[in-house]
Amino acid sequence: MGKFGQISRVYLPRSRLGRPLGYAFVDFVNDEDAQKAISTLHGQDGWKNFKLIVSSANAPQQRRQKQEQQEQSQQQEQPPTNQ
Repeated sequence: MGKFGQISRVYLPRSRLGRPLGYAFVDFVNDEDAQKAISTLHGQDGWKNFKLIVSSANAPQQRRQKQEQQEQSQQQEQPPTNQ
């Protein structure tokens, strides 16, 4: 078991040359452990004193819904055009 709970999967994307891209996806067995890791690690010093950005990844459907909501709110903020 990891420091924050049981991890079910880790994915470390790499470039075509095989070098890490600088981010990873970590899946926890339960959401509470994931939230604990996020709240503890976000903003901490990481490799070469880079600040860690730790957040919950959004599934493609969630990203699409968020984008649609942002577009709708932008449309509501725009004043009507006179034709």
